[in-house]
Amino acid sequence: MRDSNDKVLQGTVIIVAVFGTNAGGHLSRGLARQGARVALLTDTAFEDDPTVLRIETSFASRQNVAAAFAIAQHHLGAAQLVIHSATPPISFTSAPIESLSYAQWSEASHDALKCTIYCLQAAHDHFEGRLGSIVVFGPALSLVGAGGLVPLSMALEAQRSLMKSAARQWGRKGIRLNWVAVGAEGNYSELASAAVPRVPEFDSQPPPLGRVPDFVSDVAALIGLLGCDAARAVTGATLNIDGGNWMVP
Repeated sequence: MRDSNDKVLQGTVIIVAVFGTNAGGHLSRGLARQGARVALLTDTAFEDDPTVLRIETSFASRQNVAAAFAIAQHHLGAAQLVIHSATPPISFTSAPIESLSYAQWSEASHDALKCTIYCLQAAHDHFEGRLGSIVVFGPALSLVGAGGLVPLSMALEAQRSLMKSAARQWGRKGIRLNWVAVGAEGNYSELASAAVPRVPEFDSQPPPLGRVPDFVSDVAALIGLLGCDAARAVTGATLNIDGGNWMVP
């Protein structure tokens, strides 16, 4: 068995592009602990980690995202894995469907999808004919739906569909794409006060694994595996990392 202290991603260059949440910082720290050289493209303030190259950027245009990718490549070299998430801050606000204006819908869902398109385009150009892996992630709640978080659920499922379509187009180019659905509890402080579905039985029982896996210790390891050659046969897949709360899809 592999020793738990082994740095399985030693020397791997990874670009993490995360819009709207501190989840990118936690994930980047976990990847760096496994030996990866990580560039975090972010629009969110958080405590700096000296093991991670932090690049502040806006995700408002394709040009901005491409420029941030170029900076990451200049400092770390070409990446083998690109990780992305887009969850605008407004999308974490619980509200009934009928109360939302078009502007709120647009900011919560359309802006997220545009950001994902820009990041996928930048990743495609970054690989430049090389083999590469892209992992898009978000809260697992979209797989089952959350009544007060419809724009967030819609944005996540739209991004997941985009990921699958890109996986079909780019597979012949050697670019793999997959989706990771992360348990919200303990991982997304922005959802602490939201009405998030917990388990199918809607009771207070812990998940089958006894806890919800966290970004640093658990999620980073699995996402890192998806970027390795050992996962070369996996593309267009959805992996649910919530401790077994929702055994879907």
